[in-house]
This record gives sequence, structure tokens and C-alpha cells, in this order.
Amino acid sequence: MQKKTLEQLERLKQQFYDLYCCVDLERVSLYNQPAQHNSDRFSLSDFNDEEAGGRGISYRDAQRNPLVRAIGIKQLFTLASPNNNLPELSPDYRLLDVLGGDGTLTRTLATMLPVTSMPSILTSDIASTMIDAAQSYGLAALCQAAQSLVLKDNCFDGVIIAYGVHHIPPAQRLQVVQEAFRVLKPGGKLIFHDFEEHSPVATWFADVVDPYSLTGHKCEHFTGTEITNYLLEAGFTDVSVRNLYDPFLLSGESPDQLKVLLGDYLFRMYGLRRLLDHADPQTAYQMIYDLAYRCFQYNYAAMGLSKSFGKLQISCFEQDSLWFIEMPRVALVGIGSKPLEPACH
Repeated sequence: MQKKTLEQLERLKQQFYDLYCCVDLERVSLYNQPAQHNSDRFSLSDFNDEEAGGRGISYRDAQRNPLVRAIGIKQLFTLASPNNNLPELSPDYRLLDVLGGDGTLTRTLATMLPVTSMPSILTSDIASTMIDAAQSYGLAALCQAAQSLVLKDNCFDGVIIAYGVHHIPPAQRLQVVQEAFRVLKPGGKLIFHDFEEHSPVATWFADVVDPYSLTGHKCEHFTGTEITNYLLEAGFTDVSVRNLYDPFLLSGESPDQLKVLLGDYLFRMYGLRRLLDHADPQTAYQMIYDLAYRCFQYNYAAMGLSKSFGKLQISCFEQDSLWFIEMPRVALVGIGSKPLEPACH
């Protein structure tokens, strides 16, 4: 077993013993075999650190403020809660954040709930540096691949897979959902979140992130039918797919300042370093804002949604003597329950 894995497991054991008990040590051992690294090991190089060819440092820097995505994250935890009711969460309720990065979802939820109501959340990620960062925030975290979880069967009340499933190769996506099904308790819920193919978010990745980030971004996004089929094939019941309003929201002193702040946030979030080949940072931030403004425009009526669903385009507004800028994004969320009884064949 690798030294880094042992260190992370020991930290988990000492600080979060209940979640440590969900770890299948035999699976951990198999996961760390050299053959696994050479053939079946899964890697998302985008979120490694720069020396390993990724944008992990830049991404973590953007996530220092966990409230930028709080509107969407709150809805994800609400859907994962008992009876879709956030106040019903408690430390006895176990949640797995499969693509958790440095723990942004958990850190965001901690701003919304008292400690006595916080569920027991295990942050999971393929990038070991992300897990190190999550543990530095004092979170329960473990390095593992979404396609090959090192956890026991039937041990979590809810699983959230969000903000990165498009990085998983299409041929492996069903396996991700099947692994979530395996580790859920009977009656447990899966919340599967990503963005729709041909949506403004998918266009942003294709037209901006791919050419201007160091890592590129040639990933296929999802359709509602695809998400539905994955959940049904994995064995979930009560399956539904819905739109979720998931904007970026930043505060500042003035609209002009906020446009720069949004450009800077997007620069760091997506590692758009290649723009610096063409411009100084301040000019690059303005370029990014202009690109985002053209990209993130929605016609909710055409999508069958209420006109009040969210902002139609990037907007600045004043509230309680503070200025805010909101960049609309619409996500697809699939929801499914693990049956209480095994399916008959």
C-alpha cells in the first residue's frame, strides 16, 4: 500500500473513525497494486498540480471562497437530505461526495448548518493533492476513483456525484453510477449532477476552456435521457431528471469591480493561462468577462422553464448596500433511490 494512502487512511481513522469503518481495506490494497496503476488505474490529470500537467493549484485557489456556488450546492444537499429537507440532516446521516476535490461542497454546507446538524461527509477525489487540501481544512477525505470506490457495500445514506462527471470517459460512466449504487444503503439516494450537451456551459468548455486552458477540455457532456438510462441500468428506482439553477455569485464594491472579479475567478477556476499569451492579466480578465457574457445567455421559455427560473444573462445588482454579480448556469440533475429489496431476476 502506498505511503500517501496509508497517511490519508490513518488521518481518517484518527479523526473520523465512523467513516473510516466504511473503508474496505482489501479494496484499498487492490487499488494500489502496480498492475492497477498500469492498466485499470483511472486518472483525471486536469486536477493534478501544474508540475503534473494539471490546473489543481489554480482551481483550489478559486475555491477558497466556497460561497460562489452556494445556490446550486444547497439544492444538491437538499435533494440528498431525508425527505428533501435540509434541516433533517444530522451527524448520523452519511454522505459520500464522489468528485469532491478539496471539499468545496462540505465547506459550503458548513456555512449553512450548525455543527450539530452537519451530516458525516466523506470527500472523495482521484487527485491526491485535492485530498491533502481537503484534509488540511479538517475534512474527512480519501483518494479514490469514482469508477472503483474503495468502500464497503451498503454504508452511505446518500451519494453526490457533481461538477465533474463529464471528465469521466463515456465508456466508464455507467461504472461510476454502479459503484454509487453498491455503496449506498437500501433506500439511499444518488444525486447525479452535470451539464447538458449543447448548453451554454458545454459551449463555454468547448469554445473557451478547451483552447485557453493548459489542459484543454475535450469532454462530452450529457443529455437527460443518458442520465436516466445510467440510473435505471444501475438498478435505481424513482428515477427523475430535472434542471437546477446553479449560478456563480460574487460580491463587491461596484459593477466595474465585479466584472474584473468574475473574470479573475473564471481565469483561476478553469486555468485559462493561455490567455496570458495574448494579454496582461487585467486585459485577460476583461476578455474572459466578455466571452462569458456572450456565452451564458438563457431562454428559459424555450427550455420549458419559468421566466423566473434564474437570471437570463450575467447581471449586476445591488442588495442591502452590497453589489453582486450573478452568472447563470443551468445544470441537469438525476435523482434515484436504491430499492429497499433486491430486484428479482
